[in-house]
Amino acid sequence: MIIAVILLVLGLIAGLARGGKLENVANLKFHYPILVFLGLGIQVTSEIYAAYALPELRNDGRGMVILVSSFVLLIAFVALNARMPGMLIVGFGLFLNILVIVLNDGMPVSLEAARVLGIDFSDYLDSAIKHRELDSGTVLAFLGDIIPIPVIDNIVSIGDMVLGVGVFVLVERAVEYKPRRRRGRFGSGAPAEDKQR
Repeated sequence: MIIAVILLVLGLIAGLARGGKLENVANLKFHYPILVFLGLGIQVTSEIYAAYALPELRNDGRGMVILVSSFVLLIAFVALNARMPGMLIVGFGLFLNILVIVLNDGMPVSLEAARVLGIDFSDYLDSAIKHRELDSGTVLAFLGDIIPIPVIDNIVSIGDMVLGVGVFVLVERAVEYKPRRRRGRFGSGAPAEDKQR
């Protein structure tokens, strides 16, 4: 998620560099944005609850139900807004993450990548809802959280990177937004209403 935020900021910068305006972002009309907040909210609150109140929450398939529920909401948001630039890329990133999560009962995390960053995930992984330790039995391990990024002390997956690219495209296009002007009867770029005056 951190990588998506970083690419969002880079998208803003790129859009402004190409002559766009921040106020153009207001032209984005998302359908049911509440789905994003609900989806992410489920993940965050369940992780906090498991860490401080009920570590066994992830057992007996409950963790997977929580994760799948959150991702269903996020995918629904993407589907409802699929025509927006970059949104299909976001959807593909989500698909890659969901695929490896379902196959491994959670997102595999490389402890080797964690060591590169000097991070100790052992306590967190004992109760984590979303993440699992990547080991020799991990399916499609290359889709797990295996990419260490020292600048932000975070480990991301290929799906995270793809999702972030989609966010970059969406924001960059939004900032650079130029409304199409209706063409007049004689083919000029002036609005049709002006031709009638």
